[in-house]
Formats: sequence, C-alpha cells, structure tokens
Amino acid sequence: MHPDTLTHQYEEALSLAESGRYEQALEKMLGYLKAAPSDGKALNDAGTILFCMQRGTEAIAYFERALTACSGDEQAQVYWNLCQACLQEGFPEKASELFHRMRNHGTLNADILSRTADAFLQRNELGNAVETLLLSLALYPNQEVLVPMLEVIRKRRIQGTLFADAETPMVHNLRASLESRVPLETCVCALPQMIAERQLRAGAVIYAGIGPSLLHGLSAAKACKLIVVLNECDIYNPFAGQLRWSAADMVLACASVEAIEDFKEITGVRAIQASGAIDAQRPDVHEKKHGKRIAAVGPWTFRHNPMFLLQCFQKLHYCDADTRLHLAGEFEDAGLERYIRSAAEAMDLDTVVFFDGHVKNLNRWLRDKHYIVSTAIDASAMPSVWAGMACGLRPVVHRFAGAEPLIASDYIFTLAEDFCKQVQSRQFEPAVYRRAAQQQFESGSAVRRIHAFLSRAEQANTQCAAPNPPGGTLPVNAMTQPAAAGRPHEEERSIHSKAEQALAAARELRRMMEPVSPGVPAAPSEMQPPRRTEPQSTLYQGLSVESLPETECLTVPFAGRQ
Repeated sequence: MHPDTLTHQYEEALSLAESGRYEQALEKMLGYLKAAPSDGKALNDAGTILFCMQRGTEAIAYFERALTACSGDEQAQVYWNLCQACLQEGFPEKASELFHRMRNHGTLNADILSRTADAFLQRNELGNAVETLLLSLALYPNQEVLVPMLEVIRKRRIQGTLFADAETPMVHNLRASLESRVPLETCVCALPQMIAERQLRAGAVIYAGIGPSLLHGLSAAKACKLIVVLNECDIYNPFAGQLRWSAADMVLACASVEAIEDFKEITGVRAIQASGAIDAQRPDVHEKKHGKRIAAVGPWTFRHNPMFLLQCFQKLHYCDADTRLHLAGEFEDAGLERYIRSAAEAMDLDTVVFFDGHVKNLNRWLRDKHYIVSTAIDASAMPSVWAGMACGLRPVVHRFAGAEPLIASDYIFTLAEDFCKQVQSRQFEPAVYRRAAQQQFESGSAVRRIHAFLSRAEQANTQCAAPNPPGGTLPVNAMTQPAAAGRPHEEERSIHSKAEQALAAARELRRMMEPVSPGVPAAPSEMQPPRRTEPQSTLYQGLSVESLPETECLTVPFAGRQ
C-alpha cells in the first residue's frame, strides 16, 4: 500500500474515533496495522479505541505490544494507558507491576496509587493495599489522610512478634519497616516462656539473627508462621549447624551469594532465600554540606575489623587534624572494647575518636555526620552503610569478597592510603547516595519479601476479617476516578466520612476502627495532590484513555499524527 494511502487510512481512523464511531475506527486502525504492525503509536491508538468500546482485555494486549515499539514520551503514555486499562479490568497486580517504569517516566501519581490500593482492598488483599499506600505516602508525603487509613487496615491484619537478642541496625530497621505494615510486638532478650507463649498465640514470629531466642524458638512448639532473618555474621555463627531449621517456614539471608552457599553447606538448608537490604527507616531529608565527621556502626566484633578502622583513621588524622571518628554500637565483649580503647590512646586518638555506645535513633545520630565507613571483612556492616547513605552520607567501604555487587566500586578502598584519598577527595553528593540506597532497598527488599509471605499466610487464614462489607467500596482518597467509556461514575465510598476530624482528634481514629458501614459518602479532601490527566505535556498527541470526558463517555478527542 502506498505510504500516502496508509497515512490517509490512519487519519481516517482517528477522525472516526473522535466522532465516537468506534467500530468503524477500529476496522480502519486494524487495517492500517496489517500494513504497519510495528507502529507503536497505532498500536496504542488501537488499544485506546478498544478501551472505549469496553473491550479492556483486548486493549491491554495492544498496549503491551505498543510498549515494545515505543520509547521516550510515547512509551510513557502507553504505560499510563496500560495502567488505566488494568485497573478498569480488575487487574491491580498488573497495574502495580508498572509502577517502577511509570516512576521513571514521571507519570505515577497519587490518584493511580489510590485507585490501585482500592482495587486490592476490594479483593481483600490487605498486604498489597498497604504496600501501595506506603508507596503513595512516600512519593506524596502531604497526604495526611492516608496515615489513619493505614492504621485502620494495619490493626486488622495478622499479628507479628519480632524476637532479637540485641538492638542492632538490622533489628532497628526490621522493626521500623514491619511496624508500618502489620501490628508488631518487639521483644529483645525474651525469656523462653514468653517465646513459647507467643509461638502459640501470635500469627507469625520473626527472629532476627542467631542467638538464644532463635534456639528456644526452633525447639518450641508453634501454631504460627516462623520466619528467620539472618545477616552475614549469622551465617558463620558456630551454632548455625546445630539448630533445628526444619521448624522454620522461611529463612531469609541478607548476605552475599558466597556466604549463602557456605550456609547451605554448613546447615544443609536448601530453601534459603537471598535478599537485598532491609529497608532503613525513612530519614528526614535536609540539606547536607561537606564536613569531616566520620561515622561507623557496630555491633563491634572481630568481623567488623575495628582495629583496621583505627589504623585507617590514624593515617587520615595525621593528614587532616580536623577529622573526627564516631563509633555507634556495643562491643562483643569487654576484652575487645579494652583493646580498641587502649589502641586509640596509644595512637593519640583518644580525643578525636568518640565511643557513643548503643544508639536508640540511628537516623538522628547520623544527622550531623558526613561519611559512613565499614572495615568489616564481609557484608555484615552493609546495613549500617545503606542506612548512612539513606541519610546522605558518603560511603567508604573496605574491600571484601563480593563487595562490588553490593556497592559501587567508587566507594570501595583496599589500603589505608585509599581510605584517606576517598575522604579527602571532597566529592560529596548526598542526593546520589540517598538514591543509591533507595535502589538497594527496592531491589529484592527483605521486608517486602517478609511482608509478602505474611500476606499469603493472612490470605489463607480464615480468621482474617474482610476490610469491607460485601457490596461496599473503599476508595483510598477522595479524588475523582476517571469514567470508562459508556459507564457512568459510581458514587465513591470511604472508610470514614470526615478525614479532617479523624486527623484532629484521637477519638475520631477510634471511631474509624469500628466496623465499616457501606454507603457513607466520601468527604472531599483538599490535602491531595492535583489529579494528573495525562502523562506529560510533551507527549505525542495520540489516543489516551484519560481523554474520556467525565460527562459524556461516547466522544474522545483524538489528534492526528504529528
């Protein structure tokens, strides 16, 4: 077919669609695609026409084909349309899989996230709904109305208990992240009687690290899900090979691939899941300028190599007397602590090295520091490094086997001289460090894996109450949902009618905890970010499912090929 004829056929299809004659428009567009099957714009337009005809499943197939043929702004619009179609057809899980790409294109907004969370709630998938709402709150922090909503959902979920033998960065991050998802009780150095009682009463128990608590837990009777979270230090714990691992329902290791293989060899456990970082508690973002305060976080064991840290800092302090070293965390034993303190005095560092011991709020402690350093012989100190990076600190990490997949080579040093060069380079980009930490948390997140496991257990537990009575709907915020073609808007419902009053007084939150009655109109919220109706103003002007008018669903503005 002649190119001019093809162009005319394409323009005619757009014109027919604009006038609401979708059947004829689809026939013309499919005819055009027979001659140009890889035209991404036409594939997107065909999907949009099908969406307007209430043939959403077919529309999804065309949008997915369009993704492979488009790029840049064109692809951004296709992602937007595909997400809308998935939500209309009742596939919130497919919509959520697009969020990462939509974030990269700048098209993911609070409205999409809210409607996706609502769709999950209608299916009683509380875990997915919570993850979606947490993402929405992270991207759009001013949505104060989401806080009590999350609290209501969270309190109706599976009850968890976290056991640990010490307050470590891993325990701190686990507690902070899990508490925002499920009701969680944390017990440090618990008695065996308490462990046995919780394993019979709680919905799930989580053990952080290998120690007396885990030893008692694996040998006690249980009527719940039992999860074990390990870091690299735990992998080589001398008791690892003596524990009854068959009692664990899930074993998760935040460690290098090599360490996990060693663990399998030591224990015979094959069903161990490798994971990325444990999400750090989101710190308050503030402007950070270059400085000379260096942070290092324990707990201090021989694996953390504190003597090499002192040697590196002694060389740095010799070159720059204004530098300071701050150590957080307890020592493994009194002998190691005496050795390190006496070494600091012998090196004349006792006035510039500060032993701060146990720190209750790691983010607050890191706030006035500028570098986060690790001299550990393995990945056991990486959780504190990622926590420091999330606060905007530049990482300086001693090379260990398997270090480079975990952190960029620009931040790795081998010799004390390399350590000094990195600190003295004055290259300081807090936003870059925060972004790298966030990517690490999102890549195979340990907390999300634990949460997904708990959500599956929750789904299987018939004692878990539905978040919504049959026939009711629960929009996650008060924004207007786009109407599909030929389908009028349904009245929105809400878990509460007066979010502003709920935020103002605790009694309103208690009122919201009562069983939800269907048919309560949602109060409009002025706290929500403005609804976005197209991905970007610079997108090519093809067809978009968001171009459907709110009042008349049978006409769609179409623009021709530019």
